Amino acid sequence: MRYRPFRSKAATVTVFIFNHTQTPPEYILDGGFSETLVFQIPADVNQFEFRDDKLANTRVFYKRGCFYELAGAGFQATSGFIRGERLSAVHWFVSADVTIESSVGTFQVQFKKPVFVE
Repeated sequence: MRYRPFRSKAATVTVFIFNHTQTPPEYILDGGFSETLVFQIPADVNQFEFRDDKLANTRVFYKRGCFYELAGAGFQATSGFIRGERLSAVHWFVSADVTIESSVGTFQVQFKKPVFVE
């Protein structure tokens, strides 16, 4: 999973973008996919946690790209958690286990990653 966190130009929020790409097996045209989880936090916090109801009320969005109906549409994360802790001015450790329910299925995203904020 790749990640690309950054601070807004006004430095009022930090945006985390986590990407994962699953390459299809050779000779399988529609077997791969990509997924992206995006959320933001206030730039001045040192730790955060969004869990269940708070997660559903926070701007945490999931996008999946592959060969299926509504590919590329954004869906709100509905349950689970995302938590992070600032380790330095530019380093974070972020972990997540979220479930996204949509009209085309239920998806789960899990990760534990150190991240560098540009």
